[in-house]
Amino acid sequence: MLQGIDIYFQNLDDAQAPSWAAIRQAGFSFVFQKASEWQQDPSFLPRWPDFKANGLLRGAYHLPRPNSDTNYVTVDAQLATFLQLCPRLVPGDFGPVLDLEDRLFYKDDTKGPQNAATDTLRHAL
Repeated sequence: MLQGIDIYFQNLDDAQAPSWAAIRQAGFSFVFQKASEWQQDPSFLPRWPDFKANGLLRGAYHLPRPNSDTNYVTVDAQLATFLQLCPRLVPGDFGPVLDLEDRLFYKDDTKGPQNAATDTLRHAL
């Protein structure tokens, strides 16, 4: 079984964290890095090449937030930002992921924003 970590700039401070090589040597095989939520995760682009350089499989995810009062109002706008931010995938990279955590996102109908998000992502790829 593969073991990995899920990180973003607020849960892993690069100055205090072990090196990516040490993380790999500790038995972790992959890293999922948040690329965006309300905005771009500032640690995403600098870390992306380091994962691969240290032998870690890598993946990017977006944490969508419906009904925001920021400039990322719609799911489509959030996903457009996410897809523009994600580097071109190479063999061994995981595909783009939506992290659906917000309970407001989980509606019981089939036309809720979570389906719009997955449809937008699927069509963009």
